[in-house]
Amino acid sequence: MLKKFINETIIFAIIPQAPKIINIFLLPLMMPHLTSSDFGVYGLIIAYTGAASFFKDLGLYNTFFTSYYNFKSRFKLYWRKLFGVLTLWSVPYTILVGVILMEFLKGQNVNETPLLLPLIILPFLLFENTILVGTIFFRVRKKTNLLAIVIGISSLASVTVSYIAIVYFSLGFVGWIIGTFISSLLSFLFFFNFVFLKEKITPVFTIKLSRLKSFLKISLPFIPHNYSSFLINTSDRIVLDLNNISVKEIGLYNFSYQIPQYYSAIDNAIGMVAFPYFMENHTQKKNLKNKKLFKFLFVVILSSTFLLSLWLKEVFLFFTEEPEYNNAFILAIFLMMAYNYRPFYMASTWHLFQQEKSKLILKISFFAGALNVILNLVFIPIFGIISASLITLVSYLYLGFSGFIIKGNKIPINYNYKRYFFTIILATLMVFLLKEVSVNIKLILSTIIIITTIIQVIKFLKDNEKLARDMEQ
Repeated sequence: MLKKFINETIIFAIIPQAPKIINIFLLPLMMPHLTSSDFGVYGLIIAYTGAASFFKDLGLYNTFFTSYYNFKSRFKLYWRKLFGVLTLWSVPYTILVGVILMEFLKGQNVNETPLLLPLIILPFLLFENTILVGTIFFRVRKKTNLLAIVIGISSLASVTVSYIAIVYFSLGFVGWIIGTFISSLLSFLFFFNFVFLKEKITPVFTIKLSRLKSFLKISLPFIPHNYSSFLINTSDRIVLDLNNISVKEIGLYNFSYQIPQYYSAIDNAIGMVAFPYFMENHTQKKNLKNKKLFKFLFVVILSSTFLLSLWLKEVFLFFTEEPEYNNAFILAIFLMMAYNYRPFYMASTWHLFQQEKSKLILKISFFAGALNVILNLVFIPIFGIISASLITLVSYLYLGFSGFIIKGNKIPINYNYKRYFFTIILATLMVFLLKEVSVNIKLILSTIIIITTIIQVIKFLKDNEKLARDMEQ
């Protein structure tokens, strides 16, 4: 199981992210054509778009998964009805997002192109529901290789178009908008062929009111859960804007997200691949397998975030040597180390998703987002953008570890979560103190970490094979 998981994770984490890695090397060529205001305006567009994202799917995203695992023989019937509800809902949702963005763009005096607003909102109306259904189908059927190729191709198109638009046509942040639109269009064309034509999963618009109520009764409580991602990752830009922090400073903060943002995509890929494994192991009561998977994820994620954080200063200098970006790497350290929450969040919540215990899930996810907003409102006016990055770290740690202490959450496996928590805190302090040591010392430390990680992975593989043999006997 672990070998298959590793292979799928490597493929799913590398192929879709390869274009983004290419973009890292293109960014120094793009920087002369971009300003901190470009980063600021683009970051705020993402923030204000995300402000409405919490009810984009009406919380039905998780219902697709649960209906597949609970009704495998007739899941397509459920999916077609869910698809129809989302298709109808996309009309008022798109209008709402359009109104929000129109007000924001007027306030920023942004008028680069009359096509800017349609490029942002049309994918919500035309593309995203089909992409959603197709992506979930590939995940539950574990067709991660093909899904990775689709995402990789669409991402490469986005990077290429964005680069040409910014460098050769001097469109600034609009180049990223155009690239994102092209990426969505290509993904839609592929999934339309697969979902509509091959699998015949077409939206059904006639649905009984009782059935709709049953869907929404389960899904609506998940809306605050889905909103937590926005509250933690993006709402800080809005708080910065509301506190009259300049667009240039917001641009610096958004720039500091560049590398953590790329790692976030890999972190999400790990979660997407791991989800079916955790769910199946939990359903089959194979708790030891889940514990092995958890430990493997912890070692890989902690070592990779520590290594990347250690070299962030050099990475950001590779991007640009402009003085206004000098402190971006310091902000990025806290943002990068925040992603160590992932294994603990999975370990403490997957059984809750399977059992659809939305109230307990909300105490973990939504409270983490609310904590982020409250702390930002208190500390950003006092300490500025540095507090926003620290608060992101704190919120993610709450997201990862609160599930272990919340009353009523009966986790089927005993994890020594306190030890892991203090390990992450210690690692964050260490990498912060080591952030400006010499390159030679960083090389020595990196070599030690890489060798240690490889040894641990090999050990996990051997232990997992032994566990599989013992279970068969």
